[in-house]
Amino acid sequence: MTVPAKKLKMASALQIDKHRADRGPVTGSTREWMSLRELTEYAAVSERTLRCWMHREKNPLPAVQVAGKILIRRSVFDMWLERHRIRGKQSVDVNAIVNDLLRNAG
Repeated sequence: MTVPAKKLKMASALQIDKHRADRGPVTGSTREWMSLRELTEYAAVSERTLRCWMHREKNPLPAVQVAGKILIRRSVFDMWLERHRIRGKQSVDVNAIVNDLLRNAG
């Protein structure tokens, strides 16, 4: 008994889909390189914000552009974002600052 080629192709496609399903869906958050649209979902920020970050004078968000498509490596984005972690407020000794100003003024 021979199986028609069309059915073989369909069976192969189903096996490939099953193999992909075993690894989980390939989404923007699991890809190494992400488009701006994927990154907006991953980072919960707007595309406009991402573009502003890319064009900052100091410490811009690293990105590449290939044939008009902007891509950002997820691991690089994560590291870049970590460098912008908010630190706890440091205590400021106002008295020391005022005394220093008074000493220098007089």
